Amino acid sequence: MAEAALALQESPDTERFQRVAVLLVRGGTIIIRGLFDNIHPPLTLVRALKIHRATLDDLRRRRILNSDQWKKLFPSPDAYGQTKDFDLTLIFVLLRNICNLTEPANGWNNLPANISDISLEDDLARIKYHRNNTYAHTMDGQLSEDEFNECWDEISDALLRILTFYDTPESVRNWEKEIKKLRRGPISLKDIQAWLAGFP
Repeated sequence: MAEAALALQESPDTERFQRVAVLLVRGGTIIIRGLFDNIHPPLTLVRALKIHRATLDDLRRRRILNSDQWKKLFPSPDAYGQTKDFDLTLIFVLLRNICNLTEPANGWNNLPANISDISLEDDLARIKYHRNNTYAHTMDGQLSEDEFNECWDEISDALLRILTFYDTPESVRNWEKEIKKLRRGPISLKDIQAWLAGFP
């Protein structure tokens, strides 16, 4: 009983992890979906999916796209998906394969070699890396203060730079303000639910 209570107890380390999780999962998905929508706008997405159908079929055969992701893209033989239903993993697959982006020098699955590498593709690789390694594959849902500060700066800076490719300066400033509030402000289950429900 004591072990279970200890494992599930809140701590500064688990709180830091929760902040990063909300930034990555909610903020990252909204911002990177916005980038994809800028490249393939919702009004022409069906055309893009038709044009790239052979590429997408190949990704499915190679199991890069799983059956659930395929259903998001093609819910039925005569229907096409909408990006509001695409999660971050699916959006990354689409960005890499049907958006004419250039693979970063260090690859899509690794951090860029230098902090000065700030191309759009480098920043997408940063978000993908932290989505996979800081969030999805964590062993205990905790981050030390040093780990938190390092990954928060990298994630938030990358997301804000990605925004500048397609959004207005005012929107970028608004996101920057809300990200700062998420980093330092009081956080509760209600705060987390507000971020998960939609951008404040």
